[in-house]
Amino acid sequence: MTLLDESFLRARLLHELTDLQPQALFELMASRLSRLFSSRDADAQSELIQLARVFVSFQALPAYTERCRDIFAADCDDPLLSLLIRSWFTAYPPYREGVPRADDQNAQLLISLPRGVQRARARQNHRGDNEALLRTPFPDVVEILCSNPSVRESDVLFMASRRPTMNKLLEPIFQSQWITRPNVRLALTANPYLMTSHAFRCAFTLSKEQLRLVSDMNELHPALRAHAKNLLNQFDLALPNHA
Repeated sequence: MTLLDESFLRARLLHELTDLQPQALFELMASRLSRLFSSRDADAQSELIQLARVFVSFQALPAYTERCRDIFAADCDDPLLSLLIRSWFTAYPPYREGVPRADDQNAQLLISLPRGVQRARARQNHRGDNEALLRTPFPDVVEILCSNPSVRESDVLFMASRRPTMNKLLEPIFQSQWITRPNVRLALTANPYLMTSHAFRCAFTLSKEQLRLVSDMNELHPALRAHAKNLLNQFDLALPNHA
C-alpha cells in the first residue's frame, strides 16, 4: 500500500467513525469482521490495522465519548459479534497509570542527552545512538526513530516490549508503519502499559496462535484476556476445522 493509498484509507475510516449513522457504522463493522472471521481475509486484516491506528486520532476528538456511546448502543443479529464490535467503542481504562516522573528523569540520565539533541541524533544512522535512544522518555523521539530507515525490527520490538514504560511512548509505534509487522502488534498488545482500549483494537489483527498467547498472559487486563478468548471463539465458530 502506497502512502497515498494509506492516507485515503485512513481518511475514509475517520469519516466512517465521525459521520456515519451509528446503526450503519455498526452494520459496516459487522460486515468487516464477518469477512475477517470467515476467511482470515488479508485485505480485511490490513483495513483493521489501519482502523486501529485511526482510533488514536479519533480518540482525541472532543465528541469521541458521546459518539462511542451512541455506536455502542447499536446492535446486530449475532450476539457474540455485537459484543466484539462494541469492544471497539468501549474506552477501557489503562491497566496501569504509567511511570512516575522520577522514572523519566532516570531514563534521561541513562542516555545523557537533552531532548533537542535526541531528536537530531534520532534522524542519523548511528547504531550506538540508536540503541541509547530506544530508552528515550520522549514520544517525539520515538516517532522519529520509527521513521529512521536504519532502525531494525528488533529495535522497535525492544521499545514496544519495554517495561516499565508509558502509553505515550507506545502510541508512536502504534501510529508508525511498523504496526504492519505481526510481532510488533503482538508486543504492543501484550504490553500492559499500552492503553487497554488500543490493545483491544490491536487484538483483532492477531493470529489465532498470538491470541492464545495473549489470553494466557496473567499480567494483562482481565478484560483484554477475555476479549482474546472471545475472538478465538468467533474464529472457531466461523472456521471449526481451521487451525
